[in-house]
Amino acid sequence: MLAGLVWRLLGVALGILITCHSRERPRSILPDTLFCFLCTLPRATIQGALGGKPKELHFFGASLVCSYIFTAAQLYILCYSVTGMILLHSLGPKLLE
Repeated sequence: MLAGLVWRLLGVALGILITCHSRERPRSILPDTLFCFLCTLPRATIQGALGGKPKELHFFGASLVCSYIFTAAQLYILCYSVTGMILLHSLGPKLLE
């Protein structure tokens, strides 16, 4: 999970770096990168919502793996939606200044 967040942060930073020359006012890319990264956290729940598909399609049969994937996906939704919303609400306005 941590590796996915790191790669997502690097992807956002790369996208902002590429578009940096077209901005009207040059400024540090760190606040923009962090704000855009925080915006992706609550939206990451779509990935977690797909966690029930293996269980629904009996991909692994009736094994514990399906239950584990389904439970992990539900925890993923809970953690990222709440954490992302709290961080975006508390840090977002400061990063946009």
